[in-house]
Amino acid sequence: MEYPRGPIDDRLHDAAVEGNLDSLAALLDAGADPNTPDAFGFVPLMWAALADRPDAARLLVESGANPNLTLERVGVDIPFDEGRWKAEYYVTAGSPVSGETALGMAAIRGFESVVRVLVEAGANLNLGGGRGGLIRHAMRGRRCGMALWLLRAGAPYDDPVPSRSSELSCLVLFCDADTALEFLEHVAQMKGDLGWFNQSWFLAADYNRADIMSVLLERGYATIDKVDPEGRTALSIAAFNGNGNTVRMLLARGAQVDRRNPRGETVLLLATTKGLPEGCGNNEPWTEAEEEVESRRYCDVVTTLLKACADPNATRDDGKGPLAVAAGCWDDVSLVRLLLDAGADASAKDTDGNTALDAAMLAGHCKVAELLTAATEGLP
Repeated sequence: MEYPRGPIDDRLHDAAVEGNLDSLAALLDAGADPNTPDAFGFVPLMWAALADRPDAARLLVESGANPNLTLERVGVDIPFDEGRWKAEYYVTAGSPVSGETALGMAAIRGFESVVRVLVEAGANLNLGGGRGGLIRHAMRGRRCGMALWLLRAGAPYDDPVPSRSSELSCLVLFCDADTALEFLEHVAQMKGDLGWFNQSWFLAADYNRADIMSVLLERGYATIDKVDPEGRTALSIAAFNGNGNTVRMLLARGAQVDRRNPRGETVLLLATTKGLPEGCGNNEPWTEAEEEVESRRYCDVVTTLLKACADPNATRDDGKGPLAVAAGCWDDVSLVRLLLDAGADASAKDTDGNTALDAAMLAGHCKVAELLTAATEGLP
């Protein structure tokens, strides 16, 4: 059903949603007020922001629309049968909160062109964005360039502790290395500390962002064997997550391949868990295709570590080495064969007297158990 036509000001809202510049210009020339809210509390500029209409937004601010007006009503449903256009944009907007501005509505949805129009028109960077602020909205919308542009423009950012920041995860996951570095430098200057650099180093290892890590190293914002609060190095994090590119980059830059964490685990041993927590008892069943992909990924990491002279027989505190851990975690013949070929001792026992074969049999890993049985034939 077509949105019902009403007084001239109501028609202005409709034209803003549709981005109809001819109608907007005619209505404004006829005396329509660009700052009059509709029955739902939205001014025309807000509808232009929600609908990603930068040209409509520009025409409205040039005609006197105030970019700093805030939404005063909240929780008002817009029936589809009474306002098709508005209802669609309202629903996809995720119900803007009271106090929101057109700038905040555009930022949270990643409408960079609208954001630029509004900021250039004098929109207050301290308003809008709800509880998260404009930059947080942009980062959570994966709009790295817009977040950086807002920082450069002077938008405030009062992020909490970096370890609790979802924006930092978005930065490392989705931004290119140069953008990420400039964003980090801006935040460090604003906050007066390097907390974000420290956290981003380990997140980049987790997310296989070797490019970001290389930039951090080159600029002196990280050191190769830095440890996190849990005693993990970036190399151990990358190996645990099967991130081959990052493992190779770190080893090429001198990362210690046999460094242990507080539990006595080496990087190679962590790689053989294939991303499972200690004990390897919580692995969810994968499809055959998924198992093949994961096997290739972790075999690549293990091969890289072995070529870097990682010790295939280095054990953790309970006496288990990479072979026993691999045998107990997964029924992955390729991974176990790699370790055997590198000299892993199939007869070695942990502190409970169990061998890698015992670990495989206990876990029900029949293919690995068969391989290890053949490998231990004739051994004392």
